[in-house]
Amino acid sequence: MNTARIKDFFRPTLVKVIFFILFVCIVAGAYIQSYVFVDDVPGKSNKPPLYDIIKPFPFWVIWVYLVLPIGFIINAFSFLVSIPPRPYQQIIASILIFGLQAVYFYLLSCALGELVQKVFFKNKA
Repeated sequence: MNTARIKDFFRPTLVKVIFFILFVCIVAGAYIQSYVFVDDVPGKSNKPPLYDIIKPFPFWVIWVYLVLPIGFIINAFSFLVSIPPRPYQQIIASILIFGLQAVYFYLLSCALGELVQKVFFKNKA
């Protein structure tokens, strides 16, 4: 692959941005739906906004399947937080996990955007 082709792969297009926004919405919905896991914990936090509205949709399940390829890396960051548990480690790991997911979903949106470009817009060279 030449440099121009690599730059073209990562260059944002309308299709790639739409895919990325779709993935961000899925992640946001999954984080909101993860409240169900702390629903019965004493001293729990307040119910997140939009929780009751998006409850019937499977955002969390879709997110789990989407992050499955990078799940071991995310799990390793989570494990690093737990031994020994310190607040700053949890913040750092959360930022790393969020950043890793953002990069992963942008790469996924670029790949899907290229696929859509090749399948539906073949005659555009």
